[in-house]
Amino acid sequence: MTLSAALVLLAWCATALGGDPVFDPSTLMRLVLVPADAAVGSVIYRVRASDPDFDYPLHFELIGQMGRLDVGIETLPCTRYNSVCQANVILLRRLEPGRYVDFRLSARNTRGRSARIACSITGTNATTPRDTIFPHQPGIILVPEDAKRGTDLEIVIARKNQLSPKPLELELWGSPLFAIRQRRVSTENTEGTIFLVGPLDFEAQSMYHLTLLAVDPYVELGKDTRNIASIEVVVVVQDIQDMPPVFTSAPPITHLPRQVVPGDMVVKVRAEDGDKGAPRQIRYGLVSEGNPFTPFFNINETTGFKLTIISAKLNSTLALNFDITAKLCLFPGTNLHAEKILKLN
Repeated sequence: MTLSAALVLLAWCATALGGDPVFDPSTLMRLVLVPADAAVGSVIYRVRASDPDFDYPLHFELIGQMGRLDVGIETLPCTRYNSVCQANVILLRRLEPGRYVDFRLSARNTRGRSARIACSITGTNATTPRDTIFPHQPGIILVPEDAKRGTDLEIVIARKNQLSPKPLELELWGSPLFAIRQRRVSTENTEGTIFLVGPLDFEAQSMYHLTLLAVDPYVELGKDTRNIASIEVVVVVQDIQDMPPVFTSAPPITHLPRQVVPGDMVVKVRAEDGDKGAPRQIRYGLVSEGNPFTPFFNINETTGFKLTIISAKLNSTLALNFDITAKLCLFPGTNLHAEKILKLN
């Protein structure tokens, strides 16, 4: 084999085998200082890695048992079309000042090749300066159930890391119904606008707990070297009156005994407001249109519990069909009908 042929073969083998993933040098986590007030379950670091052969997505995981009681790894969504993949390091146990946690982390591509790094975190006596990181934080966000897609809900302002040349980035996690767009408003600050991207339904879910992440935020030098900060955003959905009543008790067929007498209660019905946020009063009634037998019966308008017979002069061979309506007070046009078949035996 000639030298040139051997070189071609070696180049082909190298291409076939592919390269290992590469961790971003700025996220190696050799020693991360974490203030002791970091909450359990919070994200304390963002790691990034790429693959020279674009064998995406990459999967991040802890190696061995070291640190598993203290930290967890969450691989973020990544596709084959990405140029970099990311993962969150999550605190599982509260850090004590001066205590070190060592662990090893790997990033593996679709060919099974991986890169590994040794990581270490330690607690400090500092507290997280959230008011400095987030000069403007959203309070509880109240959103009407019928808010339109694209509606702006609240703004947040975050301050970048004073030593990093990169701008700060904001991310919103927790529900696909909400998103955030952002713009730099100064050399230090980024403004994010939380907006609605999907329909809300109070009856399906009335409250959302979202997590707002700031990547590469402001830190207190010498006390905190995390590259991520977070705050919780609570969205409360306000109920609107858009649901008709719902019958919770309405037997479809009632058999009347022959010995029924005026005043006897023959069936009980119950309905409730379909809107659960602020239930309204229900009014009941019999639909007389097209039914000559409604004068023989009576239903309590406000309680609706008792459908009583007024007259016993009925043909025992008839099957009587009744529409019972439940109407929401102060909300016209929301009648709900349930058919009741009353039979004389």
